[in-house]
Amino acid sequence: DRTGSGARFFEEGPRKLQVPVRKRAADAPVKAAYDGSKPLGNLRFTFESGTLEGWKVVQGQLGKAVSAEVSLPKWKEKPFNREGKFHLSTLDTGAGPSDKQTATLESPRFVLRGDRASFLASGGFDEATLYVALCDAMTGDLLRRAGGTHGPQMHRVTWDLTAWKGRTVFLRIVDRHVGAWGHLMFDDFSVDGEPVAATPRGN
Repeated sequence: DRTGSGARFFEEGPRKLQVPVRKRAADAPVKAAYDGSKPLGNLRFTFESGTLEGWKVVQGQLGKAVSAEVSLPKWKEKPFNREGKFHLSTLDTGAGPSDKQTATLESPRFVLRGDRASFLASGGFDEATLYVALCDAMTGDLLRRAGGTHGPQMHRVTWDLTAWKGRTVFLRIVDRHVGAWGHLMFDDFSVDGEPVAATPRGN
């Protein structure tokens, strides 16, 4: 059963390589695993029109604010998990991703009627330079703030907004961060709210 001076016992069955060989990732396109969350109200931002849906870039510049990309180039095994085909992005330049883009975006104003709001977010988070916020339209105060988990996949954020029911509010996305995970993805916002008609310029 043994041969040579440093021989080992031979095991029965097929020989196994001591160093495992990694299997190559499949080349098939990844699919987003949307969480199927039910809307929390009548007012929604899903960007499924392929447009900003009334949002405005109020500072900075974005190459492609509404993106159809499904994953980051180096994280194809982790799709964004968005709702539908589009999401808001501070990363997409139209010619590839870049954390160097900086911008501030604001949603249309609305009167808050519900107790809770929900949305999906990914990318980074910093309370001073990189966040999604709910703001008071009269004072500009930031009422709630959140962001990504420093990863590519969107996670569900749910806010308790009971304290601000009846106020006129808006969402603000701030990206002034140019380091690692210096971007935000945003999608599938829902709340019970009443849209406020835009005030014509000059009034």
